[in-house]
Amino acid sequence: MRDLLNVESLTISYRTRDHLVTALLEVSLTLAQGEILGIIGESGCGKSTFSSVIGKLLGPAGVVENGHITFGGKDVLSFSGQELRSYRANDIAYVFQDPMNTLDPTKTIGAQFRRLISASAWRQKAIEALAHVGLTDWRRVLPSYPHQLSGGMAQRAVIAMALIRKPRLLIADEPTAALDASIRCSVMDLLTAWCAEIGSAMIIISHDIPVISNYCDRIGVMYAGRFVEIAPAEDFIVGPRHPYAMALLASEPGQEGEDAVLQSLEGSPPPSISRAPGCAFADRCIYRTAPCSAGFPPLVACGSSKVACIRLGDIHGEAAS
Repeated sequence: MRDLLNVESLTISYRTRDHLVTALLEVSLTLAQGEILGIIGESGCGKSTFSSVIGKLLGPAGVVENGHITFGGKDVLSFSGQELRSYRANDIAYVFQDPMNTLDPTKTIGAQFRRLISASAWRQKAIEALAHVGLTDWRRVLPSYPHQLSGGMAQRAVIAMALIRKPRLLIADEPTAALDASIRCSVMDLLTAWCAEIGSAMIIISHDIPVISNYCDRIGVMYAGRFVEIAPAEDFIVGPRHPYAMALLASEPGQEGEDAVLQSLEGSPPPSISRAPGCAFADRCIYRTAPCSAGFPPLVACGSSKVACIRLGDIHGEAAS
């Protein structure tokens, strides 16, 4: 399958008053056309920075120190002016966590659709898009302001706006976190179904591992600004390889053992990402040994997965290749 997105050796920092703070460190990833990738990890691990840089949305404090991003064979980091506007308008789209922060509170839903669609037939296209996400009462929705809709209705309107132009890549950053549990799966169902219909790839960022594992082709685990494991979703949910990924999954509700006790992930992620040699997870890892602090291993093949851990052979009885 042809690659749509290629990220290579990407290092991102943010300027502060005194120094640069690292957010991503030597991150590499490929995403195929039509593929759905889930990215998980604790807060502060770099997930949102990774999603932002794909759209060149880092802001003035963001610094790309190293690396490349290509989308459809084109260099994203070189985009500017009309080329960048076209890329954001037609090639990629975002769905964020809180629809009320995404929508303009001063404009009706209809006015926001009209701003997206310059064609004279914008109303009919908006009606069709709303129906696609289960909002068939367009006579109520289009003249409403965001605060007049429920959270679930507002998020569905956001999804309709994101997908109405049929982007080649949708980036969903915690798309169901602000929604009631009863409608989370229905929102994920419509997201994935519509992406499949238009052939769009999708990156889903979430803390909800069991939910996204049902929708993703692959899962990438981030820690301290790096991917520590990338694996097929069906293999990951059965047996993650990296100690951090193992601990994350074991701490999810539903993973209680025979004693009905849910395991906890001790400690916290580092407050800032260090570039010093060594595995960033070593201080929290039950498998750590002295060599873990000597150097950070690259992602290497381990069965169907790619894992960055020097203790794979000892933990799983299998060698990386």
